[in-house]
Order: sequence, then C-alpha cells, then structure tokens
Amino acid sequence: MVDRITPATSDRERAMVSDEYGIADAWPVFCETFRQWVLEDNFPSGRPALEKVGVTFVSDVSPWELMKIRILNGGHAAIAYPAALMDIHFVHEAMEHPLVAAYLEKLTRDEIIPVVPPDNPKAFLEMKDIFGTAAEHPAYVAAFTNALATIWEFEATRPALVIFDCDGVLVDSEPIAIDVLVETVAALGVHIPTDIAYRDFLGRTLKTVSAALAADHGVTMDATALDDMRHRLYARYKSALRPMPGIATVLNALDIPACVASSSVYERIEISLKLTGLYERFAPNIYSATMVKRGKPAPDLFLFAAEKMGVAPADCVVIEDSPAGVMAAQAAGMAVIAFIGGSHIGPAGLKPQLAALGPDAMIDDLHNLPNCLRSLP
Repeated sequence: MVDRITPATSDRERAMVSDEYGIADAWPVFCETFRQWVLEDNFPSGRPALEKVGVTFVSDVSPWELMKIRILNGGHAAIAYPAALMDIHFVHEAMEHPLVAAYLEKLTRDEIIPVVPPDNPKAFLEMKDIFGTAAEHPAYVAAFTNALATIWEFEATRPALVIFDCDGVLVDSEPIAIDVLVETVAALGVHIPTDIAYRDFLGRTLKTVSAALAADHGVTMDATALDDMRHRLYARYKSALRPMPGIATVLNALDIPACVASSSVYERIEISLKLTGLYERFAPNIYSATMVKRGKPAPDLFLFAAEKMGVAPADCVVIEDSPAGVMAAQAAGMAVIAFIGGSHIGPAGLKPQLAALGPDAMIDDLHNLPNCLRSLP
C-alpha cells in the first residue's frame, strides 16, 4: 500500500518550475512530502532492504489499507461537502478555513479513529501518528491538488449498488461444490473430468446443471441423489468452507450499498454466509436464481436484485467469478468486475475465459476492490 498525493501536471506547475528554477520542464511531477509505504513481508527468496528508505514491512497489509481509507481518504471526503457549500474548491483552501479544519480534526479523533478496528496495534498507533502529521503537515495543507473536484467527480459516477455473487466471490466454495458434484455423478456411473465440470457447470443453477447432465451425459439425478448430494455438500461446507480472503476488510471499507445475487438455492446461500460470518452483512438483501424465471447467463437475477434494491441497472456493478455470471451482468446492462482470486480459477482455466468476455475490470485480490470501483469508467 502506497499513499502519497501526486496531482496531475498543469500549466500552474510548469510555470512554478520555470519561475523558481529557470527550467523549462514540460512535465514536472509535484507531490507532497508526506508518504506511507507498507509492504507485506512475503518474498520468495529474500527481500530488498527497502526499510532503509522508510518502507514498513508487515505480515498483513489490510489493517493499514483499512485505516488509510477511513482516516486519510475519509478525511478528504469529509471536508469536500462542507467546503462545497462554502464554494471552496481546493484542499489547501479548505484546510485554511478554521471551521473546516476543526471539523476534520474532531471528526477524525472522535468518530473515525475510535471505530477503526485495531487488528494490528502497531498499525493503529502508527496511523494515529500519521493523522497528526498529515493534518498538520504544510504539504498536506498546501497540496497542489483539486481533491474536492476529484471527490465530486467520483460521487457523480460512483455505482449506487454493488452486487456480489456468492460462490467463488464471497466464499471459496467452488472447489468443494464441483468435487461433490463430480463424486455424485461418478456414483451414478459416469466420470466427468473436473475441468469439464468447471467449464459446463460453474455459475449455473441446479436446474440447468441437471438438464445438462441428462442431455450431455445421460445422467438423471432423482430426488434421492439430489438430497444425498445436498447433505454431503453441507457437511463438507461445515468442515472446509472459508470466506474469500480479504472480503471482511472490503465490506468494512465499502461505503456503497451491496447485496448478494447467486445461482444457488437460498438455503445454500444462507448456510454458506452463516458459516463464514457474512450473513448479517447482507441480510435481507440476498437473492437466489430460484426467484426468477431464468438463471445466468440470462440477466434476470441481476435485474431482479437491482429492482428489489431500487437501483437502475446502469448504476450497478457486479462482482463475478464465472463466465455465465459475467455474461449475465453484461446482458443486464451493468458494469462487471471479474474476480479471479478464488482457488478454483487456476484449475478451471477460467482467467483467459473471463478476460475474453471483456469485463470492465479484473482483480485477483479483493483488497483491490475499493480502488477498482473508484477507477471504473
């Protein structure tokens, strides 16, 4: 994680370099003197001695990311609104106003810092020190950046709703589900390679999977087989299901309404989210493909979720891990971010398949989702 304000170069910066130093530089780079650079100490064969230039090495960067977003980015966002009402357009102008400066200090110390989870005490104490430095540092006050305009632009273009798929996005369940499905079909006398199962069944409803098994493999799963598969799947979930790494941190930082829209039956979604501690973060805004006529890749489920949440499709962003899900989001007229960080992506060979569909963005780490949402066109 790197934090340092580096605004775009304009005629103002070129003129300053010319006036101060007599240099005609067409593209000078200005930045504040404040910086924070935190890296996870996870290198395959030793690491560079970057601590000599001020880098902090940690085992988990997510606490720093969360505090940076809430304290530093949150502070910038917080002053934008009162400053806009006062017709102030620049950060340094806002911070020079005593009411705005006092408001930011009180908000940060009394309301933001106390609710930032101190998962890492060292990170928490360091960030508290950084807030004092950043808020009082002349470079912060006089940063050559129209941050307020950037915030206004994001507010005008930011999505109004994030729709998460469940399996393979919120929970790392796809390998478990595919293994149980392959085992069930094998018990009925048909062997389906795992890569074929991923290709044909990932992101599909049970109804679609059952129809494909019957049409392509001559396998009919009766009620007994389906019931047995469901019980074995849930038993495997209880022993092995985990939330996707980083999802809790992302949901803590996300300041946009969110819901779940999954091809799974509601019971399976509920069990998955409860086992991983995510259910209360979304309930009651959880939608199953059983609630609509057609499952993915048809757009029905995502359109249904948007309607229930009261948001226009064009204002939604979908987070998906399957080709069927990406196609469904695109058919719904929604932006879509393909998540390729699940443990099934490599074995299933999904990365090139997803890339070929042309999603609006691709990420392999959920920690990158907040920044990705900000950068969507």
